Amino acid sequence: MASFIKKNFWFLLIIGFLIRIFFSGLSSWNKDVAVWYRLANDISEGFGAYGNLNFSYPPGLAIIFSLTLIPIIYLLPFANWGVYDSSVTTIGGDTWLFDPIITSPIFNFLFKIPIFAAEIFLLYLLYRYLKERTGKDDIAKTVVIFWYFNPLIIFINAIHGQLDIYPVLFLFLAMVLFYLRKDFFSGILFGISITMKIFPVIFLPFILLFVFYRDWHDKAKQKLLNLIQFFLGIIIFPIFLFFLFSKSEFVNTLVFTRFSTIGFEGSLNIGLINYIPSLSNFIAKNESLFLYIEKYGLIIGLALLFLWIIMNINKASDKFREFPLEIIFVLSLFLLYFFSQRTNPNYIIWCLPFILVLCAIKIIPYYLYWLLSLSGFIFYLGIYSLAYKLLFISSSKFLGWPNFQELINQYIKLRSLKGIINDTILEDVFLFSALLFYLVFIFIVTRLLNLIKKKSVKKISY
Repeated sequence: MASFIKKNFWFLLIIGFLIRIFFSGLSSWNKDVAVWYRLANDISEGFGAYGNLNFSYPPGLAIIFSLTLIPIIYLLPFANWGVYDSSVTTIGGDTWLFDPIITSPIFNFLFKIPIFAAEIFLLYLLYRYLKERTGKDDIAKTVVIFWYFNPLIIFINAIHGQLDIYPVLFLFLAMVLFYLRKDFFSGILFGISITMKIFPVIFLPFILLFVFYRDWHDKAKQKLLNLIQFFLGIIIFPIFLFFLFSKSEFVNTLVFTRFSTIGFEGSLNIGLINYIPSLSNFIAKNESLFLYIEKYGLIIGLALLFLWIIMNINKASDKFREFPLEIIFVLSLFLLYFFSQRTNPNYIIWCLPFILVLCAIKIIPYYLYWLLSLSGFIFYLGIYSLAYKLLFISSSKFLGWPNFQELINQYIKLRSLKGIINDTILEDVFLFSALLFYLVFIFIVTRLLNLIKKKSVKKISY
């Protein structure tokens, strides 16, 4: 496999890029792309990202996504952005998955191009980082191809068109600069990632700990200076955004909008038990208890993990000392996934670059990376169930294949059949994917915790 990838590396990259280009225009996640459509419209009319309250993502994403929408705003006439079709209103009201705004294939294509560019930059970072850390070009190229041909990643970036690649890119680059001892610039990039998605904030106590422990022989004065540099870097961009946006926009979108109580929902989290019909009465009676578990479980879990590291850091393995951030990021994200009020399949991309690094250095086998990705991909398909064609609702509306109204009627008919959309089959698909997700993660977490606790017998050779 490695030799085949090395010989055909550039050819495979071109194929991976063409796959993304093919799906980018023809497909879309209608409910979310309508949000990008409204944001572009608000910006073009001078309202700003939060002027009409159509955009609830954090301010860091508001800036970067607003910039990436400029080509659409100035190069694509508004009439070519999309259309409003009331035929989808009934579906949207019944499922919460669809929006009557149907964007055109050219709109879908243009707003995904910056996502592909960010992905390529991340691939470059992965390649350079792993080639430098392992000294093996074939390992670095294998990881790049394993990322680029991952069906889940293709789905997230080329079909769903989600924005998670942006904070992951900045977080990965912050990690690279951390290892290069560029603490101030690492802090800046880490701070930027927090303003895009709030999840990186859970890493902050661990990163500060490793800034202090990174160089065992440094004097306390130098360690304190490193901490100050990193902390100053972190706060620069959030402070800039705080003054750029109004206080209500900054606080509401960065914190409360994304942490407001959704309820004890089923997804790739503790709410997976919602997919077990026999527990429905028990869940309904104890929903407040489960909400408390979600609310405080993450805090308790992170605190215990922090204590575990403090207790074992002086006797941890050599691999843990060389790759502490990748290991801690994955462990922390497992806790976040489990106790989150909603863990969508696109959230899995947050951990995949770091898991690939751990695969490359033989801490985690590659098959766990693929199984974890498969669990998210199955969950994606479960959301649409047998009506997967509605991912291509945009091409149906504008290109005429398949017939748009026929497609809508087909979906409505499917919804009338018990067990197709809302009942047994959907629950079975979700339960299977969620159980697979956590089974794989348990294997990964077990390996990583043992790595922290147990001293390695021999040193790493690279």
